[in-house]
Amino acid sequence: MRYKYFLILLSTSFLLSNTHFVPADFTSIQAAIDVSSDGDTVLVAAGTYTENINFNGKNIVVGSLYLTTNDTSYISSTIIDGSGLNSSVVTINDIDGEPRLCGLTIKNGSGTELSGPTYGGGIYISGASPLLEELRVLNNQAYRGGGIYATNSDARIFRTIIKGNSAVDYGGGATFLSECNPYLYEVAIVSNFHTGTSWNGSGLSFFYNVNAEVDKCTIANNHTEIVGIGSGINAIGNDVNVNVTNSIIWNNTFGNSYSNSEPVKGYDFATINLNNCIIEGGYEGVGNIDVDPFFCDSENNNFGIAANSPALSSATSGGNIGSFPSTCDAVYQGPIWYVSTSGSNLNDGSEASPFSTLQSAIDAASDGHTIYI
Repeated sequence: MRYKYFLILLSTSFLLSNTHFVPADFTSIQAAIDVSSDGDTVLVAAGTYTENINFNGKNIVVGSLYLTTNDTSYISSTIIDGSGLNSSVVTINDIDGEPRLCGLTIKNGSGTELSGPTYGGGIYISGASPLLEELRVLNNQAYRGGGIYATNSDARIFRTIIKGNSAVDYGGGATFLSECNPYLYEVAIVSNFHTGTSWNGSGLSFFYNVNAEVDKCTIANNHTEIVGIGSGINAIGNDVNVNVTNSIIWNNTFGNSYSNSEPVKGYDFATINLNNCIIEGGYEGVGNIDVDPFFCDSENNNFGIAANSPALSSATSGGNIGSFPSTCDAVYQGPIWYVSTSGSNLNDGSEASPFSTLQSAIDAASDGHTIYI
């Protein structure tokens, strides 16, 4: 009898969960959310939806067809575009449980206004601990937390790209402020900007009563326009502890000179621990190295690593350091460098792809190498 009762409970629970299809059932994502109850799923077909969405305190799943197919093409083809709507693209607040946002591109948001400043251009989180996975958070802006802003949150962020976002103060890429315990895994925080006069970072920022875990992430090409060491990772407060492992922190800069000094910085006795990371300029910790990670083409936002990258198969947990796989051939490293009048300084200096100037070859060479002209 007890066994039959258990089966009835399972069946009832299943019947209480519904899937709402956009645009088949509802023309907007928000309309589907509005009729949802805890445990429901809003499944969004490919397309561009110009709207802002608010989970309205509901513990639900909102995602693209990636959820049902594992086809990653749906991530870039299912877009929530906040252009001209003067708000965060996604708002997740005051929710028990773990709501989920998956397989979407979130772009062109401008943040949630709270007593003047705006927060979380792409995603604003307060009093909720969502699972964010397989997202592309692109080209959003806010006063604080250009891409993502979270407070009072244990958010988990997996396999997500946060790129091209900007903030005036606090984290061009993402900001975590007060009562936060975030976990970031295989997240790329790249090419984000901080445009204000404060020193609060262009990549990741952590402020006051935060314990964060950052693993297998790529934090690169972020820029603070005016001042500020800590352009990659910035933390403030003696109750902030950030543990970073198996990650690449490279070419994070500040000022008109694009200085790459101290890309990781804690203020007011904040603690930032790095282990088994590739970090420009070096950093104390176990297994950290200051060597070029050999991105395939970071100038054009290709942060995949070359076949001979030191990040390849070097993570303590297995796999690569950083969030990207190997996507290009090995980088030429000499020991013979070639210069030709028919070459180019954009080449790699090999015999088949020579430089055009002697200086480029000298710059690439190491002690004991040979240059052929």
